[in-house]
Amino acid sequence: MPVCLWAGLIPMATLLALEMLCAFLSMRFIKVRKLLCGKPVILMEKGQMLQRNMRKNKVTIDELTSHLRQKDVLDLQQVRYAILETDGNLSVFLDGDMPLTLISDGVLLRDNLKKAGRDLNWVEKILKKHKATIPDTWLLTLDQNGQEVFFRKEP
Repeated sequence: MPVCLWAGLIPMATLLALEMLCAFLSMRFIKVRKLLCGKPVILMEKGQMLQRNMRKNKVTIDELTSHLRQKDVLDLQQVRYAILETDGNLSVFLDGDMPLTLISDGVLLRDNLKKAGRDLNWVEKILKKHKATIPDTWLLTLDQNGQEVFFRKEP
């Protein structure tokens, strides 16, 4: 093979290998996923704009209101949550139920547990009902009505 062909194949193979490694690590470890992909940011909560989060993510009032209008939201007081997702899209939840994720991929999300007004004893009670532990749990969510949704990790 000509040298110039190798000069192009080696960097492409290296990038492909790095991409596959990053994908594997982010699927396996939640901390790596947060590092590589970031995490969603709440821009509005209960009708109030969270200015610190907006500044930190360089989102202007005009951008936020434009995205809300695109989702047919004209009254800001109706917005329960506006969340800037890791892919750059805006998710908007109106005064309905929005579940909080309490366990994701075997990791307890303590901040969300606190927001839900629950403690570790409550989580252990729910997991006992499902005969599971935190590491066994793929997903545990809780909505505004106190309904939990549980999914066990597959072996």
